[in-house]
Amino acid sequence: RWKEEKKDMYHKVRVSVESDNQQAFDLLQKENQRLQGEIHRQQKRVNAEMARLKNRCLDLAQELENAQMELAARTRDLELAQGRDLPELQRQNNELNQARDTLMRERDEAVKKLMLALEKIEVIEDERKGLKSQLKASEKIVKGFEVAKKDWAAKLEDKESEIT
Repeated sequence: RWKEEKKDMYHKVRVSVESDNQQAFDLLQKENQRLQGEIHRQQKRVNAEMARLKNRCLDLAQELENAQMELAARTRDLELAQGRDLPELQRQNNELNQARDTLMRERDEAVKKLMLALEKIEVIEDERKGLKSQLKASEKIVKGFEVAKKDWAAKLEDKESEIT
């Protein structure tokens, strides 16, 4: 009777350990899936922000180029007019100069934003690498649990066979 009780006790311990190991394994798998999803979401966000900033920079560059071409054309007109409508042409020239300056400031701001975005991307890349290393560590832990589970099962079987 004592052997039967001991055998039952070892069986209960074995079932409990296997259940605990399975729960830990399931939790680690869930965390791995969450980390992979987070990496994917961050990468999509970074790519979208980069595309938006790139397009904005291209738009600003085109606007600046257009303003410079119009300024050059109006400057030529001003030189040709030399005297006729000079105050109006000078006013228009001043407006174009102001527009050009505004566009150059906007371009500079866009470049600064792009640089900040690039820094953010580097930070996100570092975070992504950290998440990947966490994922690898979790996978190692899962493998360790599987090995420990097999070892426990073997030890319990040895104990059970000793009892019987």
